[in-house]
Amino acid sequence: AAGDGAWWLAWLALALPGRALSQLVLFALRGRTNMAADVLGNNVVIPGLLLALATPLIFAGVGKSALVVGYLASAYLGLAVSLWLFRRTFADALGRGSAPLGSPKASFWRAPHHRELVSFSLPQGLTDFLNFLLARADIVMIAAFFPDDPALVAIYAIASMLAGVVKKVRQAFDTSLAPVLA
Repeated sequence: AAGDGAWWLAWLALALPGRALSQLVLFALRGRTNMAADVLGNNVVIPGLLLALATPLIFAGVGKSALVVGYLASAYLGLAVSLWLFRRTFADALGRGSAPLGSPKASFWRAPHHRELVSFSLPQGLTDFLNFLLARADIVMIAAFFPDDPALVAIYAIASMLAGVVKKVRQAFDTSLAPVLA
């Protein structure tokens, strides 16, 4: 079973670049004070895609691999949505999307305010990273209690993300729906 768990973890590791890049892009959007893009990406699109992709596969009888496929696909589809939101937000700075990176028209990359943007968003990004680690402390503890069964840890981690989808979607819309419903 240990070899089987290592295989699942290897497949899940393929999702890390997609998740990391989407978080980087969403942090840049947050630095531009586009909080709606961050909420849409982190609380609606990525968990919603995971749920929408994994659930039919689970009911189709695919088994544990449905969670891995759903997580992989949601990581890279979430990256695509994050890049689309980034392009829409920074369209003026990128020359309305018509200038290739590195060209004189792509003034954002040559502008002196990029250091200011990084210095503004770096503390917020570090705080979010630490909060992410705190939120995932249960997974670290399960990994410590079951060191010989990485498949169990991986399945628990994905299942806990699936269970949190409804909560995240509700929290994303609470601030706008509560006054309307009241």
